Amino acid sequence: MKRDDERERGLSAEDARLIAAIDAGLRPEPISPARRAAFRAALDERIARGANPWRWLAPALAATAAVALWLARPVATPTEPVALAEPALEDAELYAFMDYDAVAAELLGSSTYLPDDYRALALLIESEEGEP
Repeated sequence: MKRDDERERGLSAEDARLIAAIDAGLRPEPISPARRAAFRAALDERIARGANPWRWLAPALAATAAVALWLARPVATPTEPVALAEPALEDAELYAFMDYDAVAAELLGSSTYLPDDYRALALLIESEEGEP
């Protein structure tokens, strides 16, 4: 199927005119034969000349020098010893600060802490835990 056939299938006349106007506006002007020949000659000359392997030398040397300077930089040594952070509280010390029974009693005493069905389940679980 050709491109034009694909484009015309299912398009209204207004859409086809819009596409044609966009196509005409974006299509480049044809190149004159003399200009085309000059472009082709310059392109062939550049292809025959090949790539310049030295064009990557300057950036590679600059990157190598930057890495060498970074590796050779003096390392600052601290003049004063660094104070270590205080150790975190152990679990036993943390539990000493919290009264879990008081917190649980406060939450369970609140009527908005749990919905009714969950409160009933919590009471059932608490009563089973209390039995020997």
